[in-house]
Amino acid sequence: MAMSGNALRSKSWSTLVPWICRLGLAAPAIIVAVVAFPRFMSGLAEETAVSMTAYMKLNIDLPRNVYADASEILSHAASNNGEMQELRAEAIEKGGGDANSALSVAIQALRHGPANARGWIELAELLRNRNPNEAAAALALALELAPHEYFQIEPRLIVGAALWDRLPPDARVQLLSDANEAVSDPDFHATLRKLLRVPGGPALVSRVFDGRPEALRAFNRRMTRERLGL
Repeated sequence: MAMSGNALRSKSWSTLVPWICRLGLAAPAIIVAVVAFPRFMSGLAEETAVSMTAYMKLNIDLPRNVYADASEILSHAASNNGEMQELRAEAIEKGGGDANSALSVAIQALRHGPANARGWIELAELLRNRNPNEAAAALALALELAPHEYFQIEPRLIVGAALWDRLPPDARVQLLSDANEAVSDPDFHATLRKLLRVPGGPALVSRVFDGRPEALRAFNRRMTRERLGL
């Protein structure tokens, strides 16, 4: 005998109720998983790139393809993580990526990490040729935020040498102090070699020896011997 409509509905309902209950019990776990997944991916990206970013923070030059790999991995990092996004902008720039993309990422990074001095140095580097005045302002802010940050001496010297004429007096004093540190500390000899190859670099180093021509000649002899491996 065929079932009545009420009986069919009752049977269907009795079948659905356990599934609805199971879904209800599982809902919190599903919601947590959906919310947590982006954070998981962000953490995974940061963990995967940690060996590359550690070298970058120490200003150790990497092959261009490594920077490109780092920028790709860090594209999955949280967009509101200012430090990671700054490193991503740096990786794009040093990996030969699109300059506009690097600039966009750097600006976004600073929105989420405005106290990150390295982020302002990177912004200054990206603006150095397209808007030197804004670049100088960004570098001056970096010098104000972290005047004694040891591992930021090299990048701010490299970008600051070309911006010297546009920097305010207090920023020049700090940059000259950085240059004096680079000249005096043997650990900065690699930095000096880079500095002497960039626009404004030789002039900045020469300022360290103003009024001390013998010291400048001795420095030039030392750098020549190092270049020749003597």
